[in-house]
Amino acid sequence: MFHRQVKVLVIEDDPYICELITLYAEKSGCLVSVANNGMNGLEMFYDTPPDLVIAVAGMTIQDAQMVRAVYLGLELITRFVIVPFGLASLLTGVISSLGTEWGLFRYYWILIKLVITILSTIGLLVHLKPISYLAGIAAERTLSSADHPMQIQIMIVSGAALLALLVATTLSVYKPRGMTSYGWRKQHGRRKVSQQP
Repeated sequence: MFHRQVKVLVIEDDPYICELITLYAEKSGCLVSVANNGMNGLEMFYDTPPDLVIAVAGMTIQDAQMVRAVYLGLELITRFVIVPFGLASLLTGVISSLGTEWGLFRYYWILIKLVITILSTIGLLVHLKPISYLAGIAAERTLSSADHPMQIQIMIVSGAALLALLVATTLSVYKPRGMTSYGWRKQHGRRKVSQQP
């Protein structure tokens, strides 16, 4: 089975952090591109859209204008790219599972992926408010230390979302065995029908 490489864009000006992230991402089989600042990162994002963007820029940049650009860009990308793709992922996952032999409720790994996708989508929609809040502040003034907890919250949620994505991807690739009781009933029901003369 062919699996394409996941394209990762790392946006970070510290060469040691870039090297560390690149090392781990490449060991995982990812194709990594590195941008040393937000403007290069946006150019690279629009030229060849990656599957994943890792940016610590909003927390570490000292330039107020660049921080503004990061949070304004974060809101736009979240609203017009990530949210629609998250909703599309949920919808296409349900439709695909209903139209294939895997079914939606037959295997535990599909149920776990469904729960992960639903929780991730809900979490994303809930965290639109803090993202919009920070983007609004960034548009009006320079972020202050009072906004630091909100920045940390967004970083933690982004890390959790990355973990959820990795777990869902791993489940899709390895498809661990384990049928639900519903799946067993469906499978045994088909066997009985096919064995009748």
